[in-house]
Amino acid sequence: MNIEKIKPIPKTIEKKIRALDQQWYDQVSHVRFFSYLVIQKGELVKITVAVRNHKKSWYFKQVAVHGLHSEKCYVKDMEYNYYGMGFRVGWYAEGLQNYRRSYETEGWDRADAKYYDPFAPVVNLNVIDKFPALKYSAYKLFRGRDILSYLRLYEQYPQEEYLLKLGLGRYWDSKTILQRAAKDKAFCKWLARNREKLGNEKFYYVSTVMKAYTTGKELDEIQNFEQKKKMLYHDEYMKIVRKYFKAKDLLKLFAYTEKQQISLSHYRDYMIACDYLKLDMTEEKNLLPHDFTLWHDRRIEEYRILKAADEARAEQERAERMAQMEAERNEKDLARAIQHNERYFNFVRIAEKYRGLQQTYGAFVIILASEPADLVREGIALHHCVGHMNYNEKFAYEQSLIFFLRKADAPDVPFFTMEYSIRQKKILQCYGNENTGPNDEIKSYLNKIWLPYANKTIQKIKIAA
Repeated sequence: MNIEKIKPIPKTIEKKIRALDQQWYDQVSHVRFFSYLVIQKGELVKITVAVRNHKKSWYFKQVAVHGLHSEKCYVKDMEYNYYGMGFRVGWYAEGLQNYRRSYETEGWDRADAKYYDPFAPVVNLNVIDKFPALKYSAYKLFRGRDILSYLRLYEQYPQEEYLLKLGLGRYWDSKTILQRAAKDKAFCKWLARNREKLGNEKFYYVSTVMKAYTTGKELDEIQNFEQKKKMLYHDEYMKIVRKYFKAKDLLKLFAYTEKQQISLSHYRDYMIACDYLKLDMTEEKNLLPHDFTLWHDRRIEEYRILKAADEARAEQERAERMAQMEAERNEKDLARAIQHNERYFNFVRIAEKYRGLQQTYGAFVIILASEPADLVREGIALHHCVGHMNYNEKFAYEQSLIFFLRKADAPDVPFFTMEYSIRQKKILQCYGNENTGPNDEIKSYLNKIWLPYANKTIQKIKIAA
């Protein structure tokens, strides 16, 4: 790839870019990107073009050049903005700025190919047909962000074409699946038989796909096991469950939760209560009670009473210390008091930090808890455990957040309580009165409307921090 041989944007390409830009981004002022393909000394080259509007005028220019077989790319007047969630482009040469920005240069700079490659739809994919080795790569079915990455992998694993034609494009970059398909015809036939399920909205882990093939078990059965296993081993608050269930016991645990129709989070809360009560969990009747709901409610109530008594004693001790501190009125005792109340202040601080995740949409309102007392009131109103099972600690230490889902016409009436993981960016659980699950309308709202909004907002909060 020779940057000196890169020609100005052809008029036909400019026309295609302008047409797509007007179709997709009419009246949009921010910078967007398109790309087109050329052939240079037998190599397929992708040229990225930045586009923007300014005072009713349309501006465009080449900002990056990537070659199919080149480890380096060329970039001009563009850099990645770590704080702005994307790439930014300078327009000094076009007269849209009063000064040249630090990343703007008169010529092209070399950089690693994996960088400076923004999402840019290709306007002339048919150029690929001029390469006999790539002509049948099913590139027209590719829906990923980087056509060159797809073609590079295709040259190693022609089986990519088979995956895309089966409608399994989501697995295009899985070398595990591609390698198996390259040497195992039975696996290819198995993929074909299961393509409808593998290609639907539900995504199956690659490990699930391989285990389903090698064991003959159903995909959903293995996926359910893998999801629960991941939750068990990656959630810090599942430590109490891992204490009593090793890898060889997981099937027994998962079978029990399915039979009792409970979640792992529900079972974890029961285990925390039992541990606090110092029950012997080596006994089967305590570990896996026959009637989980009955014993869950009983142990939670015993836990609540005992913890309330312990907290009352702790509060009395705290009050005595506070009285002593007030009498002494020195900085050391004041610092000690602030440290004692750190969890409360952290809770309030975290609540303020993530206040932007609240939402009013249609028939629903999402409200973030403001202080630990909110959790207690919510738990009492809906008869569940949110006020007594360390959720305030998880909130205060920025591990998960507690939201209250309310009806828009009754925003002050408790309806459903939801736990959201900041690290995993997903909803861990959502329960209403007496631990009832949400209906399809609520699930649809939470998963399709609120969750994408929350994850996008979380990213902005992290960048701002």
